[in-house]
Amino acid sequence: MNKLVYYFIFCFILFSCEFSIILHKDIFLAQKYLDERKFANAAAVFEDLLKKTIQPQTKVKVLYQLGEIYYLYLNRPKDAIKNYEQILKVGEVSWQIQALERMGEIEFQYTRDYKNSVKHYKILSEFNPKLKNYDYYQMQVGRSLMELGANEDAIKIFTQLELDQTSNYRGDALYYLGRLYFRNAKWKESILVWQKYLKSDQRTKEKATEVKFYMGNSYEMSNKLKEAYAMYYGLLDTYPNLELVKSGLKSNLS
Repeated sequence: MNKLVYYFIFCFILFSCEFSIILHKDIFLAQKYLDERKFANAAAVFEDLLKKTIQPQTKVKVLYQLGEIYYLYLNRPKDAIKNYEQILKVGEVSWQIQALERMGEIEFQYTRDYKNSVKHYKILSEFNPKLKNYDYYQMQVGRSLMELGANEDAIKIFTQLELDQTSNYRGDALYYLGRLYFRNAKWKESILVWQKYLKSDQRTKEKATEVKFYMGNSYEMSNKLKEAYAMYYGLLDTYPNLELVKSGLKSNLS
């Protein structure tokens, strides 16, 4: 059985003391459908359950599980968000945090609703005291702003993250700062930021290869052909698109 199905079943068994005999019947029917991987049937049972009079704490759990089914199994992200949104009105803070995280994740990765992903990740980043994943929320605010073309606001977010020595996202912040400067044709700034990225202990092999290629572009656009050639040459054995590298080398030999 899928781990997430076990998770659903465990959650409802754990809280079963809250249910009346009638609700027990509904919950175990939903569990049966989950066990059989009949997720649409399970969702229908939960939807009917929400129409009944149930305790607020029970309603929150049903809303969350229904959101998870729509999100993880039925490819209905908008319906998932509708359920998570209701949790913001009736759930305790811990449930609200989980709902906001799911909403931000769906909006950024799947529906590409970057305006709302900014909104929801901002709410998470403004909790006081700061939540454990504060720097991740900040990173997602910056990435969402970047997708919206709000470059200056995104630069501010990434700069703050890069300066935070306690952050686990300093490397990513440098990577995205370089991309923003490159996008704005600020070749010198992009090179300086990416040089810092390549020295960072948070760099990744994949992104480092990409950064070196775009640094070659930045050197080329800055008319620093010797540096551009050296950067391209160093990518001959590693860059996935060899033709682009060869093209860069050729243009800097002519």
